[in-house]
Amino acid sequence: HGTPPVADNHSKTLPPQADKTEAEARAQEIITRGCTTLMVRNLPNKLTPAMIVECINELGYDGKYDYLFVPIDTNAPGWANRNLGYCFLNLVSPETAAQFCLQAYGFSFRQAISSTKTSKISIAEEQGVLANLRRIARAANSKDHRTPKPNTYPYVRANGVIAPMSPTAALMCLDPDHEQEAEDTSSTSSP
Repeated sequence: HGTPPVADNHSKTLPPQADKTEAEARAQEIITRGCTTLMVRNLPNKLTPAMIVECINELGYDGKYDYLFVPIDTNAPGWANRNLGYCFLNLVSPETAAQFCLQAYGFSFRQAISSTKTSKISIAEEQGVLANLRRIARAANSKDHRTPKPNTYPYVRANGVIAPMSPTAALMCLDPDHEQEAEDTSSTSSP
């Protein structure tokens, strides 16, 4: 009768005009700079990496990305295994990355029922799957902590399948020469 309909923050609605304007500017920058790796910010902390993969696939990007890394807080009491509110996503081309930006900027991830957060997209500092894997591997080696747990592994596409992999295993699979690079610099010999 006289009551307005209840707003549904979790349906796929158009983002506010400010988000649309920002998304268009960011998408243009992605194309201009030729970027493929994006940082998706403002994610609900309860989302697991698997839920984020599901959301990205439901947006129509299944097979259009080869890397997803969701930093997980493994130390905070009561927050164990919650994401830190952002992730890194490497798409197959700058055009696909720009399309993702336009579609996902301001998106409300449906699995987080109680969250009103909407995502923001920026260009990641490191570009490409290998550069991102090397960065994670360096960070893991430089920190004085336990071996990373499988729930903290990045999702990497290898042999046509996206799945969680340790950074070292992913590098060995995608860049077989990566271990030799360090050795080659110390002992170079000519035939």
